[in-house]
Amino acid sequence: MKPFYRIILSLLLACIICQLAFLIASREAGKCEHEKMDELFVRPTAYNCLLLGSSSIHYFINPAIFDRVTGLHSINSGIDGANLFEVNMILNAYLLVHPAPEYIVLTLDLGSFNLGQKIKTSMPYRPYLSNTILEKTLEKAAPIPWRFRLLPFLHFTDDEYPILADALKGLLENQQKLGHEFQYKGYSTNTLLEMSNADTITRFMSQPVDEEGVQLLEHIIDLCNSKNIKLLLTSAPEYNKNYQRHVLDSKEIFKKITHIASTRQLDFVREDTLRLCEHREFFRNTEHLNTSGAAYYSIIIGNQVRKKLNIGSTNQDGVKKR
Repeated sequence: MKPFYRIILSLLLACIICQLAFLIASREAGKCEHEKMDELFVRPTAYNCLLLGSSSIHYFINPAIFDRVTGLHSINSGIDGANLFEVNMILNAYLLVHPAPEYIVLTLDLGSFNLGQKIKTSMPYRPYLSNTILEKTLEKAAPIPWRFRLLPFLHFTDDEYPILADALKGLLENQQKLGHEFQYKGYSTNTLLEMSNADTITRFMSQPVDEEGVQLLEHIIDLCNSKNIKLLLTSAPEYNKNYQRHVLDSKEIFKKITHIASTRQLDFVREDTLRLCEHREFFRNTEHLNTSGAAYYSIIIGNQVRKKLNIGSTNQDGVKKR
């Protein structure tokens, strides 16, 4: 065989080996993430409650507890760092596959209206571009380079892709359950550790309210109305309001949400005044609950949802009303 053909054959063989290694490693690295995305964007499982938002849903509401309190069948679709642009994409991509839920709990945080970076990372969505909503939205907001489409193993070179460390952990340990850590119906635990003194220190920052973000919230409300979905808006618990005191726009943001909720005749439940927020043992850091805090809060939000959305109320004969 001529040297030229040997080189070509070697390159092809190397590409095949790299692609196989990439598929194995990426599947192991994001096993639980893939299961969540499969459930959201592939499997047409019927859930009657969708938990929607950023990490303040992802790590905060455990469906195993929430469902016991409410009697619902929920899924946690929270994605770390998701603003209203990404939340709207997730909702519409979900509805493309699933029947509309009866209820949606949408948690809005101080970064929800900031669309400076519309998609924090497109990486989790890349295997699911057969969902036309994801494909069209990402094509506009976070286009995937052609080198990744043609040679997927080149994701190894992507700055967004922490594949090597995660792959090693996924291959050596079962990511489904690592000690006290586990994933269930989209929810992920956030360690049993308590926050340290350093975690209470937050620099001052701005979280602007983009007009497009306001329009997207209005769109989500209109979509829920058109599909007869009962919607509850909430904020997230935070330790002693420490984060919002350091966000220069926090008052404007809460005022905007309150105004929209009032105008659209929706309940907006602010969770930053819960007694839970005074106890550092329930927090991983200023902005996020730990696993114990999430278990406690899942009971609280479950009871709030039952009350605000009239779930499981009874008539005079003791018969449940829907």
